[in-house]
Formats: sequence, C-alpha cells, structure tokens
Amino acid sequence: MNSSINVFNVIASDIGIRRFEGEDEDSFCRRTTYSAARFWLSAFCMDDGANGEAGLTKPAMNRKLKRWIASLDTIRPGIGKWFNADGEGIRAIYNRLIDVGDLALNGFEDSYVAIPPVVKELSGTLSCISGYFDPTATCINVCGRDVGSLVLSGMLSLVRSENGPVKRQASWWIEDLKYAGWESVSAFSEVKFADVRTSYWNINRTDVWGEEPLWVNDFALARVDHNGADSMIFVAARTRGITRLHRVTWIQAQEFFFYLRRESGNQAISRYVMLDELHMRAALPIGFLPGHLNCILDAIGWPVEDAEDRFNRIIRVEALPLVEELLSTGYIGFERASNG
Repeated sequence: MNSSINVFNVIASDIGIRRFEGEDEDSFCRRTTYSAARFWLSAFCMDDGANGEAGLTKPAMNRKLKRWIASLDTIRPGIGKWFNADGEGIRAIYNRLIDVGDLALNGFEDSYVAIPPVVKELSGTLSCISGYFDPTATCINVCGRDVGSLVLSGMLSLVRSENGPVKRQASWWIEDLKYAGWESVSAFSEVKFADVRTSYWNINRTDVWGEEPLWVNDFALARVDHNGADSMIFVAARTRGITRLHRVTWIQAQEFFFYLRRESGNQAISRYVMLDELHMRAALPIGFLPGHLNCILDAIGWPVEDAEDRFNRIIRVEALPLVEELLSTGYIGFERASNG
C-alpha cells in the first residue's frame, strides 16, 4: 500500500468517510479531502484573530484553503489538480458551504463566519447538522445528536429524524402567472418554441427549440433571439386561439420546461447506480433547479470529475429518498439504472 494513503485513512476515520467497494485510492483521497475541507474552512473562519466574530473574506478563504490543499498535494500528488486550485474548484467549495448555511455573511461586512451548530430539516425523515463542530469528538452530542451517529455525505452531516412533512416553496408560476403582464406574440418576430418531446435537459441548446408550439395545458415555452444580444425567454399561453407571452428568467424557464415535459408524458429522468450497500453514484441536474433545491443537491454528495463537477455525484444511500423528493419537487424523476 502506498504510504501516503495512511494520512487519508486517518482523516477519513476522524470525519467518518468510508471507502466504497472497488474504490481506487485516488478517488478515496479526493473524497476524504473534499469532505474535510468543510471542517477546515469553518476552522479557518474561527481562527480569525477575533474569536470567530470577524470571519474571513472569500479571497482569504481561497488563500487558506489553497495552502491546505497544496500541503496534501505534496503527500498525494494530483489532489491539487482535482481541486483546480488555481481556478473554480476551491471557489465552488466555499460557495457551496455558504449556500447551505454552514458559513454566514457577517452582517454588512464582506466576510463570512462559521455558524454555531444547528439542526436543519431536509425531509420528513432526514435532517442535517450545519455549522462548526468537531467531528472527531465522537463521545459528545451536537444539537442533541451523538456525533458518532452522523452520516457524512459530501459536505452534509446527515441524521435520521422524525420531522413530519417539510414544506417546500411552491412553483413560481402557481401565483406569479395570476398577476403577470402579457404581450401579444405578434409583437415579436421569429418566435421559437421549446420541444417538450426532446430528451435534452438544457434549454440553452438550440436544438431544443422549433418553429411550432407544442401546447401542454394551453402553455408552452417561447424564445426570441436578438442579433448580438441575449435571448429572451417567455411563458406562452393560449387563450381562445390567441397566443400571449410573459417574459421570465432563465431559471424560471428551466423549471417550467421540466414541468411541461412531465405533464406531456416525457418526464426528465435522473439515474443512479449502486456502488455498494452504502454508496450510489448519480447524474444530477445541479444548476438546473431553483436555488432552495439546488443548494442541497450540490452539497449532498462528492463531485466525481473534479471539485467543480456539477453533474456527477457519489452519495450515501441514506440520502436517496431525499434526492428523489427534491428532484420530484423540480418535476424530475429519479430511477435506478437498469444495469446498476
């Protein structure tokens, strides 16, 4: 065994990372470093010279995390490249922690502080412990939970709980379209419409759009291109044979596209394979869902290709029902691949 793996075995044991069946050393070391970065970054923010009250700016977090990763890269060459230490990988880490609430903006300053540990309900049966705590202190309780009972998946420390139904934000169009301003389709030239029969997910693809609307419950998604300018995207509504348009943002349009696909019988499906009894690998539409769903999916597993990867995740199986629920809320199915 390569002696460098021993360092990562110790870190993994401290924070609760298990190697999945058939996992190679490089993958194990990357996953261990990725999850450990969560705790180190909180520790960096606590070690700010002001008892954790001042926090760190994003550039300061970047520098400290980069130095820490560089030290591990000397032990296990390739770690730094996977984290893309000179690019977006490190920024992705602290931005994910900010998005899920592990790090919080320090008032009106441009610095971020590590929050005290708090329980956050994720679903009816699953919560997570956010905030700074010592994962090596397995004999103590955090927020009434035994640290040794927590399941670390990516950047989230999961715990089973009886929460009851978790209320999620309703889809934006349920209320917004009641009060929307509408324009006649005749006010625009060369209007294109999204083809809900497609197998593609991303509405930025030109081959998703066609000349004729495919109405679903008298709604469609429309697009108008301008020379040298960004496209405008609209919800199209058909009333008594008249087509009207209401302009929306890209993320609103993307969510509505998934809704139209599901309602048309062509639901977008995310798939996963089982790696062993504790881990699965999934292809997730990270970046395509509303923020309150996206931030959890982004943090709940380990990126595969590199730290910036926003598509492939290795996830603990305890989170499988939660992932399925979040995707369903975004009108996307979640199925086990036939060969998984």
